[in-house]
Amino acid sequence: MEEDQINSERSKALIFFEALALCTITVIAGGVIGVLFFAIQSIGKLKIDQKLIMAMGNSLSFGFAIWVGLKISKQKYKEVLRLNLPDWKESVSFIIAAIGFSIVLSELDNIFSIFFPKWELFTNLVQGIFNGDNIFLLAILLSVVAPLTEEFLFRGVILDRFLRSYSAWASFLLSAFFFGLIHLNPWQFIGSSILGVYMAWIVFKTNSIANSILVHAVFNGTPILILYGFKLEIPGFSIPFPSKIQVLQPLWLDLLGLLITCFGLSLTFFLFRRRKEKFG
Repeated sequence: MEEDQINSERSKALIFFEALALCTITVIAGGVIGVLFFAIQSIGKLKIDQKLIMAMGNSLSFGFAIWVGLKISKQKYKEVLRLNLPDWKESVSFIIAAIGFSIVLSELDNIFSIFFPKWELFTNLVQGIFNGDNIFLLAILLSVVAPLTEEFLFRGVILDRFLRSYSAWASFLLSAFFFGLIHLNPWQFIGSSILGVYMAWIVFKTNSIANSILVHAVFNGTPILILYGFKLEIPGFSIPFPSKIQVLQPLWLDLLGLLITCFGLSLTFFLFRRRKEKFG
């Protein structure tokens, strides 16, 4: 019995360090790709859109880490990645919640930034992404590329590894922790981790990674739609860092975000309960 417990603890530790290694591989690969693009631009005197570089770097670095993770798992890809069709009604409830989370977690980031102001390097990077040039490429980067690559790694490979040795909620928290960590800055860490727990939960409950990809896409895409689709400049939300002084969102937006989030979650719980009753 004692030997089994020791083996179990070793297995848990190994899986934790595997997740850390996959994140490290992603960061290093991303850095190498970034240097290569910088060299190509300098030598060839080319000007490549920053968003295109980020999209390609994200795809290649995360893609490599996902491939390594799948090889380590030695399980069927479809099983690890949970490549199953979602229930459309449940997906609608997740979309609603994602819109609410986008607003609520944005304000949480604002509050955190008041006490821990953002670095100028970070603000310049975000403003460069949201500079109004090539909105289509911006939408592809944040609502297609990032959701696909990041979800396959964190709610696919890494979550599956944790679930094989840890409890469900421990797996949600640990996979979300690494998801927050991969953003490499404290301001996105909190919101990403909270959203990561939610997305891990819905993937676990629905056995479909399509749902977390959808949530991720909507979460990232909401500010883009508000700013460039509806042409609404909302301080603290759809205007990325308009000044050096951190501003909060309007109170009406915070209340609306809480209302949308609660409605989406309530609808989700209702559908889950009905599904349980239907199938016993």
